[in-house]
Amino acid sequence: MKYLYSTKIEENTKIQHLNRVVSKNNTFYFLSSPATYYLESNFINSVDPLARILCHNLLQSNFKIKSFHEGFYFSKDVLAEKWNNIKKEERIIREHGLTLYSIDGKFTSFKDEKYRTFWPSFQSFVLEFPKMVENGWLVFETNNQNIIKLILDNKDTIFSFPVGLELDSIEDFTQFTVTLKSGESFSNTSAWRRLTQNLCSLLKQTSNESKGLK
Repeated sequence: MKYLYSTKIEENTKIQHLNRVVSKNNTFYFLSSPATYYLESNFINSVDPLARILCHNLLQSNFKIKSFHEGFYFSKDVLAEKWNNIKKEERIIREHGLTLYSIDGKFTSFKDEKYRTFWPSFQSFVLEFPKMVENGWLVFETNNQNIIKLILDNKDTIFSFPVGLELDSIEDFTQFTVTLKSGESFSNTSAWRRLTQNLCSLLKQTSNESKGLK
């Protein structure tokens, strides 16, 4: 059965349309619903600290942030704790409604008397959940042609492996879908750090050029 929010990412869902809310227990719930975020919020710092600086600089440069997810590795003990929270929240959703928070600081109550978590057992959760959340992503867009050109001119440097890039045109906006893969020989921490450094350097460059034209 398909629910409004799910602890599992629905198959064939495009990252550009994938958004996430969290409970107070830091349980992730995903929904397929395009959104646009303009404002900074404490969510970024508390849930995705690796993305905090980059998201802040993108917002300051008038980008629209559509979706993001830092990407995580969880130990067996942490997975057990998350599973316990998922099962506790399953009952709360059915009986009372669970408060969920979005990255722009807004919150909503999710209540569904028929709700059941996707995974039938802890064993299946451990097998599937880590693979689902290990990679990170960031989707943002702008219609500033100077910044778009500068990013594209430097894309081979900024978005080299394990960072990937897809581009889409939406009316007069260019949408950047950035993916950050994790693996044994590289971590999402180093990928986020390098992406942040490279993109923020370009944003600073465009800001200085704009000031110089005044």
